Amino acid sequence: AEQQIPSRRVGATRRGNLHARGPAPAPAHARSMEAVAADPEPVTISTWMAVAAALAVPMFLLVLNGPAFWFKAKFSVHRVFGLTFLLQYSAAWFVFLTDYKSYAASAFPYTMSGTLLIQVISALYYFRFLPKIDAETSDPGMYSDKGVLPYDWVKENLFFALSITWGNIYYHDFGFNMLRSAGYAGLAMEILWVFFQFEAIRPLFPKTHLKNAFIYRSKTTTDSNVAFYNAMTWAGKIFYMMSKHMLGFFLQYARFVNGIDEAQLYWIRWWMLMNIGIHNIGTFVHTLRFKKMINPRLGFSIYLGYWLVSNYAILKLFSVYTSNSFIFLITFTGMLVNFCRNRWIRIAFQGAVAAVLLRQRFFA
Repeated sequence: AEQQIPSRRVGATRRGNLHARGPAPAPAHARSMEAVAADPEPVTISTWMAVAAALAVPMFLLVLNGPAFWFKAKFSVHRVFGLTFLLQYSAAWFVFLTDYKSYAASAFPYTMSGTLLIQVISALYYFRFLPKIDAETSDPGMYSDKGVLPYDWVKENLFFALSITWGNIYYHDFGFNMLRSAGYAGLAMEILWVFFQFEAIRPLFPKTHLKNAFIYRSKTTTDSNVAFYNAMTWAGKIFYMMSKHMLGFFLQYARFVNGIDEAQLYWIRWWMLMNIGIHNIGTFVHTLRFKKMINPRLGFSIYLGYWLVSNYAILKLFSVYTSNSFIFLITFTGMLVNFCRNRWIRIAFQGAVAAVLLRQRFFA
């Protein structure tokens, strides 16, 4: 029989047990699902205000376009699933805030992810008329008031949709337990997506660069809006880096070693709802800007507003950072390594992190 190894680490698993079903039992101080569901404290006034602002956007889009817009024959699949997403997204937030326990056990993360993937794949089919230009050296199109999204940007979106889908699986109890019960296959999947998604999977897709938005600014932005878009593009770079590392990498590292309890998962799932909204509604708002249905500044402010509000989760997850201080240090180091242009150095760093956290998970 395997020996239970005492550990000072939160949520330690049995030594070397690759077939452990789900995370180790939560420590005594961790709040249970029932406690989180019964305690209204997480749903603060600021949370309601943030979510109300988030929900105002899909409602605005639904009313602005009207029923006829959603059921036109042109781009029909993309339109119908866009409407399906907005309705699901609104319903998911309502259930999350009024009955979190039901939301945590629901299929919303999977159905919204599936809808998002269908939207992106249908966009790849329908929007082949977009400019076929090299994403590496061209304007990304999103960060200006006259820019046009290149077709490579649509391809790139498929990677981010897959990444969000992975997150919705990993932070949902059913998906997480399925991975943990799949033995070596589940562990291999975790290692690939937790540590190497940006080095092994991301290179399979085109990559647009925010720096090109500055390079092409004089051609893609009205003179009166240059200062606005420069400031907002810098804000986007900062929000993206914070989200990628301090929410993306850090939370997956902590989840990998069972360093997250149920109370903390509340805010992670809150962030995932914001995250999928950024991806879907941000693109939608850009389309409305392109069709001159909304003011360019308003559209871009909505997009960046979602990113800003999503980073609110960092404040609410302070206990995760303090209880996983070593992982926080690793993540911060990784954010610095991210600026290195040598891909093999980044791969080596993630390999070292994987080795350290595998040891912590199974042998600490």
